[in-house]
Amino acid sequence: MVPATHLEAHLEPMEAPQPMSDDDLITVCDHCFCACCWQGEFFCDEYKTAGTTKMTRGELKARRGRGEGAAEHEHYWKTDEELCAARTPTPAPHRSRGGSDGR
Repeated sequence: MVPATHLEAHLEPMEAPQPMSDDDLITVCDHCFCACCWQGEFFCDEYKTAGTTKMTRGELKARRGRGEGAAEHEHYWKTDEELCAARTPTPAPHRSRGGSDGR
């Protein structure tokens, strides 16, 4: 198959996302129990002295259902591996540094 555009020639096929499990361990702030605090998106009042702990998605859902802690969106509930993969930049395609005549 011939790519329709020059840009498509450099696109990598995307992997299908893995289904999220309620058993996946999520790193959260040990004071507010929010992943977004530990990830540095939205800090709690104790972020400077708080540590981290791991909770499952199921435990986080249960806490939210009981109204305990902040009503954090599940978007932040990523495993450490998912966070590392999301923050690893994809290298740009190699381009010649020469002019249009190849020099």
